[in-house]
Amino acid sequence: MALKRRRKTNKTRERNPEKNEKELQSSPGNNTQTRKPVTVIAGDSIFQNIRGWSLSKANKVVVKPFPGATIEAMEDYLKPILRKDPENIIIHVGTNDVNCKEPRLTAEGIVNLALQIEGDALNTNIIIAGLVSRADNKEGKVSSVNKILKKSCHQNDWNFIQHNNVNLIHLNRGGLHLSKSGTALLADNFCKYID
Repeated sequence: MALKRRRKTNKTRERNPEKNEKELQSSPGNNTQTRKPVTVIAGDSIFQNIRGWSLSKANKVVVKPFPGATIEAMEDYLKPILRKDPENIIIHVGTNDVNCKEPRLTAEGIVNLALQIEGDALNTNIIIAGLVSRADNKEGKVSSVNKILKKSCHQNDWNFIQHNNVNLIHLNRGGLHLSKSGTALLADNFCKYID
């Protein structure tokens, strides 16, 4: 019985230089890999049903809701997020604070949180999202907080996302979270600032 010998072939082959460059850029172990800018939406649970992957094709959007989060608690929740050095962070917090604090104090807490982020993450753009009214919010407090936040954002060169198109009819039966239509409106408001 005769064994067939395989001819040894040279496994290296010439490649298209353009294709080679593309492979080099997208190889997993390469530090020069091009990646999408990262935008993080962090805050209370009002936006818990928003799916980040559906908000942008140009950015990687990560949605981090923290149910029941207060402004003070967000200081701790944001630390591991900021270590990853996202290009943008959208802060949506204060809804759980507005009933137990004066509007001025709630707004100052959010601004102080943004200033802390600015100091901790020098390369991260800060965007503050205005509060959304809930059934348990006292009349006028949310709009007062949003006015102060908008002015503070202008003074600090931050972007401000208004949610004026989301109101009480966009809440679910419990009155604390958004319905499908409210979630869609909120997602659309975020999309306008992400892309």
